[in-house]
Amino acid sequence: MQKTDQVRGRGPAPALLVAHLRAALAAAPDNRRGLRDRAIVLLQFAITGREHEVAHLRLRDIVETEHGLEVDVRVSKISPRKVKVPFDSRPSTCLVRAWRAWTESAGLSDPDGFAFRALHWRWHTVMDAGLSPEAIGEVTTRLTARAEVSVRHTGHSPAGAPPRSPGAPETTARPSPSRVDGYPTAG
Repeated sequence: MQKTDQVRGRGPAPALLVAHLRAALAAAPDNRRGLRDRAIVLLQFAITGREHEVAHLRLRDIVETEHGLEVDVRVSKISPRKVKVPFDSRPSTCLVRAWRAWTESAGLSDPDGFAFRALHWRWHTVMDAGLSPEAIGEVTTRLTARAEVSVRHTGHSPAGAPPRSPGAPETTARPSPSRVDGYPTAG
């Protein structure tokens, strides 16, 4: 490849920044699909999850606790892990609130069922099938494009940012979108 100057791939995916995340969430439609897509993007961002990790989550893998959510990532490229995601002070970027809204709207109750399910293309009724890793990735791409963000994000973008802090244990989620470096952000 060096001899012929052949280039493969598009390089690393641009990281999904907090400003882009907020714009994408605001651009989500006000229907069941929008509720699902908000929960997917926030969860993937909070756990710095890969597409396949989010696609394989079952309802039993996401448990609400006193302080937020505990996400048991059983299917992982590196190693399985449990990630604690606290409540966010901003309702618009709170994964716990988004998760509740999605599960209530979808009527999810089977612990062995997929956490994120396909929706009928027209009526948005909840199907039994889970979303593929590719479909999980398309959610981020679709929402950021709809928000007209200047960067083309992909399904790898939420996992492209560094975790919470260099010394933080792997079992802790990144800071919530309304907090950066442990301090609340303006606006």
